Amino acid sequence: MAEFTHEELRSLIDETFATRFTCKRYDPEGSISDEDFALLLDVARRSPSSFGLEPWKFLVIENEGLREDLLEVAWGAKKNADRTVIILSRKGASADSDFVERTLREVQGAEGEALSQRRDFLAAFQRNDLPMEGDDARLLEWAARQAYIVLGNMLTSAALLGIDSTPVEGFSVSKLTALLAKRGLIDPDEYAPTLIVQFGRKDASHFEPVQRRRKAQDVIQVVE
Repeated sequence: MAEFTHEELRSLIDETFATRFTCKRYDPEGSISDEDFALLLDVARRSPSSFGLEPWKFLVIENEGLREDLLEVAWGAKKNADRTVIILSRKGASADSDFVERTLREVQGAEGEALSQRRDFLAAFQRNDLPMEGDDARLLEWAARQAYIVLGNMLTSAALLGIDSTPVEGFSVSKLTALLAKRGLIDPDEYAPTLIVQFGRKDASHFEPVQRRRKAQDVIQVVE
């Protein structure tokens, strides 16, 4: 494994974020390796989440028919992307839900008093800090926030690997939900589509935009 100095890592990170862009057109012949894509999915799986609940599921769309149907309901999705992932958010992740119970027990290994403490702490958080107790819409909103952590990690990792990517919010939630439910891919009572992310190789003939961002002094405030 190659070793980088601290300065080399700083330079790599700086260059990666200075040149990363959202791909608007993909090369239909472009592809990424199975190994690189498996790594991106593992990055998604290992991403952090509030209370470690991992309120998500990742649908990897390889079926050509479904990819075509997806373009009908997701205006932001791009043709010819080599890989497409739909990030789903878990509904009803309340402290007293079976989902939370299973996650605390089976994933986090909590039992007895430790289980009760974690569940009570989560209940207090949902009741007092980001009030969402008994509110299905706010519970889903909270779960969906975790999906954006996944998205950021996947986009950054892809850029480091030299893979082009497109984050997609441009889709009809109701139509995409209906499409996935019709194909038996989700139970709408359990999951809702939050994001789509695509990967591939850019079409070299397509215009690559110059990265434009607000100045640091406009968005960063140091409080001393």
